[in-house]
Amino acid sequence: MDRVTQMDWVLKYYNYFKFTQKVPNPKLQDLYLCIFWPAAVGQSLNYVIWQGGSPQYNANHGFDTANAGYITVQMVANSI
Repeated sequence: MDRVTQMDWVLKYYNYFKFTQKVPNPKLQDLYLCIFWPAAVGQSLNYVIWQGGSPQYNANHGFDTANAGYITVQMVANSI
């Protein structure tokens, strides 16, 4: 698949999640979260994505650089 064709699929993916309706002026973390965890798109920076002990937290604990026991949108934004 060439790059242009691939970008058509990326656009379809974002449209599927109604990305521009949720976030008319997206930030970098919104673009990342649309792929990483779509439910967190457009949420406030202190929105908790995962609590410690969950399988998702355990798989992504690297975002929790403060060892807070949870991962927020802000923590993801800081990492990217």
